Amino acid sequence: YSKNQVLLSFYELDSPTPVETNIVKNNSKVLFSSKYSCDIFRAAGVETGYMPLAFDSDNFKTTNKTYFQDDRITFTLAGKLEKRKNHDKVIKTWLKRFANDNKYFLNCAIYNSFLSPEDNNSLIANIVENKKYPNVQFLGHMSKNSIYNDFLNAGDIVLGLSGGEGWGLPEFQSVCLGSHGVIMDAHGYKGWANSKNSTLVSPAGKIDAADGIFFKKGFPFNQGEIFDFNEDEFIAACEDAIKKVESNRINEEGLKTAKEFTISKMLDQIILELEQCRSQQ
Repeated sequence: YSKNQVLLSFYELDSPTPVETNIVKNNSKVLFSSKYSCDIFRAAGVETGYMPLAFDSDNFKTTNKTYFQDDRITFTLAGKLEKRKNHDKVIKTWLKRFANDNKYFLNCAIYNSFLSPEDNNSLIANIVENKKYPNVQFLGHMSKNSIYNDFLNAGDIVLGLSGGEGWGLPEFQSVCLGSHGVIMDAHGYKGWANSKNSTLVSPAGKIDAADGIFFKKGFPFNQGEIFDFNEDEFIAACEDAIKKVESNRINEEGLKTAKEFTISKMLDQIILELEQCRSQQ
């Protein structure tokens, strides 16, 4: 489309393939939403730029609604169901500590639209070993941002333990709306999650990203590993986040994060990148 093209892209793993690096080289400049991704491509001999994303204040707002009539503490888990996001391990670990304790609830919006409803149900059934828990809920596809906004606002603590993200929009939006966060201190999360607005969980090594569906061994795209986490450290972080909720259900530092990552700031940087590209013609 242009002799001097600036591309904004998202990358989630750690081993750029020859095809992926060639795509980057064929643009005047490629911006990634994760500094981790920038570093990985630079290590592969390709220069990149960093472009942090923005909080979507048009579609996501605090509602000030009362969603539950009791004093439950609600955890939320989001993002399409797949191995990369560590959903299986997060849910199973959470259940070891909080299953059947109605003071704590887990609301999951992990429906994967790339899979059939039957496959979604089968994967979830495998995770919970075909058991029913009164304090765990799996929600279906949400057709409107307003419905998803309610889901985010209904949560007290958002869980972000994905093994690889370009940014982590559901977790980011939740924290910006005032939810407390239990967030892995890795990859794209590091662009916005810190010790002030979240309870951080250090990664514990890596595992192969291949899942036979979205990430296939030997393919020209999406090769590499994702971050893992320690179960005990995850539960300890959940306990810490619970104390924060009990002190103040609103994550004041999260609300400040929304003001730090604005659409106007992102637009200014996009214009700057385009002008720099034009000046090099």
